Amino acid sequence: MIYLFKRIYESVGVMVDNDKSDFDAIADYPPQKIDYTIDANSDKPVPDRVKHQQPYFFSGHLVGSRRTKISTKSKGLIILDIEREKGDSTPLTDEDVIEEVHEVCQQYQYLLYPTINSRPNHARYRLIIEPERPMNEPESIAITEEFMNALSIPTDPSSKDFTRIHGLPVDNGLYEDCRIIVNRGEKVPVKEIKIDDNSLPLTLSKHEGGAYPIEVVEHYMTEYVNKFAEQLKERPYYVAVKMQIIKSFQNNVIDESGAIKAMEILAMGDEKWRQGNLKEFHAEKGNSNIRTEYDFTTIVQMVDGQTDYFILKEDELPKSMKEQYELLHDIGEIWRKERANKDGDSDKAPLMPYLKCARILKRYAKVILIGTEHDKARLAYFDYDKGHYVSSETMMNKLIKAVDYRYKPSDWKNVIEVLRTEVKLKQESDKPYLIPVANGIFNTNEQQLLPFSPKYIFTSKIKTAYNVDATNPCIGDFDFNEWLQSIACNDDEIVTLLWQVINEAINPNHTRNKIGFLIGDGNSGKGTFQTLLQNLIGTENIASLKPPQFADRFSKEMLVGKVCNIGDDISNAYLDEVSDLMSIATGDVVTIEPKGKPVYAVNLKLFCLFSGNSMPNVRNKSQGWHRRMLLIPFNADFNGLYNDPRIKNTFLNNKAILEYVLKTALELQFETFIVPKSVKAEIDKYKFENDFYRAFVEEVFIHENLTRFEKLPLSHIKDLLREYMDETGIRQKLPYHFVNPLIKALNDLTGEVYESKNARYASDYIQTIPSMLFPKVIAPQKQIRSLVRLTEPKDQSA
Repeated sequence: MIYLFKRIYESVGVMVDNDKSDFDAIADYPPQKIDYTIDANSDKPVPDRVKHQQPYFFSGHLVGSRRTKISTKSKGLIILDIEREKGDSTPLTDEDVIEEVHEVCQQYQYLLYPTINSRPNHARYRLIIEPERPMNEPESIAITEEFMNALSIPTDPSSKDFTRIHGLPVDNGLYEDCRIIVNRGEKVPVKEIKIDDNSLPLTLSKHEGGAYPIEVVEHYMTEYVNKFAEQLKERPYYVAVKMQIIKSFQNNVIDESGAIKAMEILAMGDEKWRQGNLKEFHAEKGNSNIRTEYDFTTIVQMVDGQTDYFILKEDELPKSMKEQYELLHDIGEIWRKERANKDGDSDKAPLMPYLKCARILKRYAKVILIGTEHDKARLAYFDYDKGHYVSSETMMNKLIKAVDYRYKPSDWKNVIEVLRTEVKLKQESDKPYLIPVANGIFNTNEQQLLPFSPKYIFTSKIKTAYNVDATNPCIGDFDFNEWLQSIACNDDEIVTLLWQVINEAINPNHTRNKIGFLIGDGNSGKGTFQTLLQNLIGTENIASLKPPQFADRFSKEMLVGKVCNIGDDISNAYLDEVSDLMSIATGDVVTIEPKGKPVYAVNLKLFCLFSGNSMPNVRNKSQGWHRRMLLIPFNADFNGLYNDPRIKNTFLNNKAILEYVLKTALELQFETFIVPKSVKAEIDKYKFENDFYRAFVEEVFIHENLTRFEKLPLSHIKDLLREYMDETGIRQKLPYHFVNPLIKALNDLTGEVYESKNARYASDYIQTIPSMLFPKVIAPQKQIRSLVRLTEPKDQSA
């Protein structure tokens, strides 16, 4: 007999009542036109979300019309699906299929029709052969294997599945004449294979459509609890299963003894839970308001692997975002059809409640909050194409729309608000030994590549794939290691430091508390080194903020979801604020303020690297700023003959070279950056230049030999200092108490002792002061606040 299923997820079919054989019932079925715009160039012209909503059939005997292993008693037809293996691009034409099938099966009674995703030159067909009698499971498998082996064209291995349902003939619009080919002939003899009584599956009651007997309930409930123990630890899921059991009792799917047994097994050995389950069952078994669309048959199907509607295990997760959208659409469509009007129009079903949609997205789209505080955390979903979590309002709306396409933009916002209260708050991975690369997650401790998974909370990855066999490839006359030596001026310590910089740049989830600066003249190799990093990581994974932008309210949003930041051609202009840049260097929380959107907090640990001809002047003179600086001098000169454009444009974009660089960088093991002598000298030089008081004393006070004067008016010194600041591009406002740091610099650099005090100036003394440096008139014999060099060291104990 034939059973019809409205869609692939149906667990209970409708038995067709007619006087035709199963074979003739399918042969006489007119192909139905698909109401969908077909993509003829796609390998799957009809997406699964549409395919799964088409009618399906089963030929055989189902106890109670239920599609489970235990209720499938026999199979009435031999059915093979003919299609290429996944990944095989060899053309398979309709003529190939039709001729091969006829050659092998011409003596038998068979029918052949294209399946929903068949297209010319890429044929997919369903072959149905009539046996002389219904078959049990081993008979069905054996005879199906015989025909699979006899055919020289590829067949789907799942054709042997005893309980599988199949799509009825459809017209996908890609064939001028979509018809069923019918060949009349003999019925295929079936060789008897007896089933060992001890291996018989548990069966239903003798009465078709009756309740599952208690031994079946015990068997499947035990298997179910063992299989899905982790999911049952989540209260919403645990409660949902209890409701299924109660509803199954109310609908006579299981009797009271079976329901009690199921509740006891669900407790998973916890006596308190067992008593609570039984108490709830007796209290709710008469409650007609229990609303769940699932019953014990769903549990049976999940154990048998025939449905994944409730739970997706790790190996059953979507493999792409296309599959993700199709899954969400299918779940939403099931929900709508179960609530459709009497005509079966799912569009007339009520709009899905926001809470229901949010919980579907939480479970099936792996939506979480990433951050340290609920109010400031950002909503993210796992992107199966990228292999990491993504925060995108537009894409989140697209996921919501996949669940219920009837939602309006105002509904999307409401679902998102509910999602924020439903999903878990998680922090990004803080494991420095896990680094996401193009083809997985590399564990530096174990030196092995792990597959992408939602359990790893990452928001970025690098573009280059890890290749365990990568070696340094010499391409023509270019050798990467020799090039690295050349930009380091053959300083082995600098070469080591550059490898460490590469390692730091590719790991956005760990920081060694440094901010990198590549300092050198033009054509010194620093820009080419940056190009290497951009090619290695991918420009789409790199932010490009320059130091002043870290103080901007809105710019820091560009850092979120990036692997590192590379800001080139920075100027030596004065920087008033670097606190957020310093916080990122140490992995502390910073506030992100997108324009027109809520503010949120995030821990950013990405490496910030800058390059320029010289260092910027920074207001912050603290040891904290100096400790974070990693200054790398680029002293090479690639002007003229040494400037080979192929290095930047070709060699450093070569796949083999990038894989070698990545492998080498990943294998580095170090806790802190080395500090070569040249780097220490560069940092000492910067400390001096960045402290404009010290620079002023060195370049003006000492250079002009002003130390010879016992006293100088502070107002004149102040004017001279302002002039120096203007000339050197320091835009900082001179502080009111400027004299204190100036005196400290004077005392440190001259070895003298200065202080600020009132003093009088004789006319003869005034004549000795150079007017070019101090053009303002000094009033003689008037008390003037002055910078005074003491003839005797000041008593520090006073």
